[in-house]
Amino acid sequence: MNIAFTIVLNGMPFIKQQMEIIPKVFDHWYIIEGVALPVKDTSWCHLPSSEFYDANYLSTDGTREYLDSIQSDKITVIRNNNQPWNGKVDMCNSFMDKLPANTTLMQFDVDEIWDEKTLISVLNFCHNTTSDLTMCFRCNYFVGPG
Repeated sequence: MNIAFTIVLNGMPFIKQQMEIIPKVFDHWYIIEGVALPVKDTSWCHLPSSEFYDANYLSTDGTREYLDSIQSDKITVIRNNNQPWNGKVDMCNSFMDKLPANTTLMQFDVDEIWDEKTLISVLNFCHNTTSDLTMCFRCNYFVGPG
């Protein structure tokens, strides 16, 4: 089984672009939304300014509404009951108990846009490899207008 996950706070317009690819390639996609407290692995971060999240610690840029509009049995949106997450590790661990054995799990930052052909190649490689592995990839960064 191929599972993708993304943690997100204010992920527009990227989450819409991911929607065009990830559900086509993966069996399931977990999207975990909300503010992560700056603790544990992210203790070096600062809590975002309150203008970046609502009273329920969710996105203010339309991401929440967009995620609410998704109707798919291949996508699960997870939120933390109107409170911030206790760090990003808690966000990532929120669905781990739902994963079947022998799952290929791939994490996507909300602003990572992959093409379908590359993802299929990566997953095929994983399925044809007999040992556990972790991969890192080179990528192009586009920062700022133009």
